Amino acid sequence: MIDVAHCRALDARDPLRMARDRFARPAEDTVYLDGNSIGAMPADAASRVERVMLDGWRDARRRGWNRYDWLEKPWRMGEGLAHVLGAGKGDVVFCDNTTINLYKILGYAWQLDRTRPVIVTEGHNFPTDMYVAEGLARFVGGDVSVRRIDKPGELDVALSGDVGVLLALEMCSRCGTARTRPARSRSTSRAPAPILPSAAGTSTSAAGRARPRGSTCIHGTRSARGR
Repeated sequence: MIDVAHCRALDARDPLRMARDRFARPAEDTVYLDGNSIGAMPADAASRVERVMLDGWRDARRRGWNRYDWLEKPWRMGEGLAHVLGAGKGDVVFCDNTTINLYKILGYAWQLDRTRPVIVTEGHNFPTDMYVAEGLARFVGGDVSVRRIDKPGELDVALSGDVGVLLALEMCSRCGTARTRPARSRSTSRAPAPILPSAAGTSTSAAGRARPRGSTCIHGTRSARGR
């Protein structure tokens, strides 16, 4: 039976239990289970931010670009994360936020072949991701449109010859299930450019990369709801 004593016993045996002290405790006594949205704050985050504000902005000002290597830092940080994502050197960069990055990469992927104006995505995708795709379609105009699918089994049918971009989640933000892209029998030379924003907030173009192992998301037939 799972009770408080059982949970405490599991905590006591957890080899990562010491990592808890590296994070700041919240002012309120809460149990937080939405770490995919925004995780616990590292204990030294506030002092690090203050140091950047004082040493970088207050004192160095424009000299900080050279003194603290601000220009190259997004790439250096990306290199530190690349191995976690299965990416290569120079493939990851830290910039903007998930929504802005999605708009940029979606626009780039769409313009690779403007003869195929349809963007395919899932009906249970993040609402903000859907807004980005629909906003791009409105901005570009013409024949650009967004085609939604409600069930995983509908994907192969939806990927017709007019599809230029596939926008899908590699991991469900609600259940944590890693999902594979279905194998397709037709030639990949005309396959749509895949854009796979992860639940953790990193947008990546996964063309030519190894596919993650996983199973069908339990939310695969549900409609969209808020983050």
